[in-house]
Amino acid sequence: MEINKLKILNLYSGIGGNRKLWGDEHEITAVENNPEIAKHYFWANFYINPVKIETRGHHEGIESLEGLKGFDLSQYNGIDKRATLRNCVEPETGLHIFQEAFREYKTLF
Repeated sequence: MEINKLKILNLYSGIGGNRKLWGDEHEITAVENNPEIAKHYFWANFYINPVKIETRGHHEGIESLEGLKGFDLSQYNGIDKRATLRNCVEPETGLHIFQEAFREYKTLF
């Protein structure tokens, strides 16, 4: 770490907060706990454009979730397979975030 580079914890920062006011020379971690303000669910250093993707199958059983998520957990023991599969990012959501990361023009807002 550079001598003049600060690690800053920016609490109650809102969406994007005031991170841009700190400039590029510091390492900023922005946190917002107000759900009315903090409306996106993935940490990113760029704005993720909204997309409407339905969550699928969280009420389904393990076999159905394996098919929906594209994983076979049959060889694993000692884990909560249903919780593991329910915590997976929807494939369409992951693809959207990936595409947003490589979008030509990115913003923080």
